[in-house]
Amino acid sequence: MKLILFFNGWGMDNHVVQHLKIPPNYELKVLNFPYKVQINPDNYEEIIAIGWSFGCYYLTKYLIETKLSCKEIIALNGHNCILGNYGINPKMLDFTLKTLTPQTLLMFYKNMNIDSNFKIPEKDFFSIKMELQYFKDNYQDLPFIFTKAFIGDKDKIIPAYKQKKLFIKKNIPVYKLSTGHYLWHKINNWQYFMGGNIFMNFNNKYITYNQNALVQKELANDLLSLLKINSTSKYSSMFEIGCGTGIFTKLFINSYNPSLIILNDMFDTTTYLTDINYEKFIKGNIENLNIPNVDIIVSSSVFQWINDLEKLLYLISKNTNELAFSLYIKDNLLEIKKHFGISLNYLSFNDIYFLLNKYFPKIYTLNKEYILTFPTPFDSLKHLKNTGVTGFNKTVDIKKIRTFTSTELTYKTACFYAKK
Repeated sequence: MKLILFFNGWGMDNHVVQHLKIPPNYELKVLNFPYKVQINPDNYEEIIAIGWSFGCYYLTKYLIETKLSCKEIIALNGHNCILGNYGINPKMLDFTLKTLTPQTLLMFYKNMNIDSNFKIPEKDFFSIKMELQYFKDNYQDLPFIFTKAFIGDKDKIIPAYKQKKLFIKKNIPVYKLSTGHYLWHKINNWQYFMGGNIFMNFNNKYITYNQNALVQKELANDLLSLLKINSTSKYSSMFEIGCGTGIFTKLFINSYNPSLIILNDMFDTTTYLTDINYEKFIKGNIENLNIPNVDIIVSSSVFQWINDLEKLLYLISKNTNELAFSLYIKDNLLEIKKHFGISLNYLSFNDIYFLLNKYFPKIYTLNKEYILTFPTPFDSLKHLKNTGVTGFNKTVDIKKIRTFTSTELTYKTACFYAKK
């Protein structure tokens, strides 16, 4: 059994997350103030620690004091130093405490961008005020421990731009959400947090690919999560289009253990697949190959390269009842397009859905935006080069490279699971 250890925000109770699905083989422990943790770590094969808002501060404090080992430590609209340059102005905290009444508390909830489904916590007002006073009286900056962060781009409580500044400095993956401080109306499963013209140049880049394919790995996990949440099928056979070094292949096999595994890639990547017991490897462009008949066809981070996606979807539909794939969509790597004028012709989410729905009537989706931050603009370009996703095999003016100023790369992604 695995554990999701969640530290809730100020004044909240379990209602804010009670609608979230818990992934298979996971147990959820929700902690509200005063965050009394009663778990035996030895009972869990892995622990995912997640904090929201002020819960991030108390999660940090707990993990430092207990030295609990966690597979991931995830920040949601918060972090370890909530007061000061990277968070709330201390004067604003003082003002909030001095003026806090049941009426101003309701105004605070509104400023969090709650929705109509928000349920006011079942706590009395004075205990909620006491929580905030306790936080102020005992606050101290704590060491940074987070491995990834999600920021609501409209967060007014802990300003989004201040959070972003800290996470860029600490060089961890930052994922932007189109929410305010309150994000739970956009999320329906804990797996969301855990677990994804430019030219391909992969053939010579597989050696560095696995170390640098940060978003590709996240997207592979996103695709598997979408599949596990919505599929009840057992797959005895699978065909993967564009298996690469086997990032998604291994995730799928570990979850479904198909007896027949057929793999494809544009290049001969079998050197990286020696630990996979596959039946057949088919080298070549899938648009020019015959598609085998299997229980499910899968593909991760590939379909954006397809010239005629509708034709491929049609051919796939003739050979399987289920299809799961992830890809990059419109406005992906916009920083590169704006500066260098280089981009694939990425399809929009709606365009892909429309094409897919012609051949598969049941469709489940997940789309995310990933923002990777780098110490320098050169490092962001080096990242693209090391994943083989670069337009620089065209002639690019060296002045363009030298004048590139972005330390961020924005990946727009989508996952689709479709069935007949």
